[in-house]
Amino acid sequence: MKRYDATYLTEAVEQVLICCGMKQRHAMLLTSHLIQADTYGVHSHGLAVLPGHVQRVLRGGYVLDGEIQVVRQTAAFAVIDANNLCGMVSAHDSMALALKNVEQSGMYAVFSREGNTFGAAFSYVLMAAAVGKIGIVFCNTPAAMAPWGGKGKQLGTNPIACGIPGRRRGPILLDMATSVVAKSKINEIAKTNGTLPHGWALDENGVDTTDPHRAICGTILPMAAHKGFGLATVIDCLSGVLSGAAYLDMVGKFYTDVAGSCMNVGQSFFVLDPVQILSEDFYLLIDDYIDRLHTAGEEVRFPGERELNCARESKQLGIPLAPETVKHLSKLFDTYGVENHL
Repeated sequence: MKRYDATYLTEAVEQVLICCGMKQRHAMLLTSHLIQADTYGVHSHGLAVLPGHVQRVLRGGYVLDGEIQVVRQTAAFAVIDANNLCGMVSAHDSMALALKNVEQSGMYAVFSREGNTFGAAFSYVLMAAAVGKIGIVFCNTPAAMAPWGGKGKQLGTNPIACGIPGRRRGPILLDMATSVVAKSKINEIAKTNGTLPHGWALDENGVDTTDPHRAICGTILPMAAHKGFGLATVIDCLSGVLSGAAYLDMVGKFYTDVAGSCMNVGQSFFVLDPVQILSEDFYLLIDDYIDRLHTAGEEVRFPGERELNCARESKQLGIPLAPETVKHLSKLFDTYGVENHL
């Protein structure tokens, strides 16, 4: 993939979103999130999905001039209404709220409802790890997965993410769907008419398929069989039900023609201060943990190490983008009169 200058991409994409009607801060947060995903090599959640967000803005799918609203707050947690904002905006502000309040007791949680897709979950736990805190995020998503033993779409791919900081090493970054694969990955393969591995998805008749287009009409399988189903259920309860958001197949779709339609995604953000719980030694212990993992073999990588290596390379050489993504970006830049250097 050809690489592109991050500063140029940031300025150009922000201009597109502002031209569409987003206010500058919201455009900046969405742009930063998408480019960060590409920087870390998570291209299924990067600038490839910008056209979808542009369409949602143009069709009135986001509230463009609001902010999150705190519905209830205690010393231990807050419940917020995301007010149908762009998910990257409300999720960023939810994690920021948790980080602001964690110093009181060493732990803080924020539960969000009336939200939309927030993209790559690792972005929010990375916010916590960057300031020496442990971040954990749960989120439910539109139904794409059948319950174990069934074939109808009821559960989302419901991701979980965790960021654990070290001092010299890390942070450890886990970001995974509870399905065999994220739905966005299947969409990405469908765009190139690629083939899925067996065991990823069922078609509309409940039969194993390697055709990504039939998989989109059918269901994605849970990871680790009944264990993935169990984990997806717990995440749905702790993010959707507990926050007062939608759950199971009541979660709305991202792509919709209905103006003002909120997905009502549920999200939970947890922050822990390891210094208050243990001491500053925690960071040294995480360094030792990672060093010990590496002694098991040259190919051993801790969770998130590949993405951290991608980020270092991208910051040095530029952001890698697939030709299809560049094609869509170029069209948007030309449509909105943005200087096109692609």
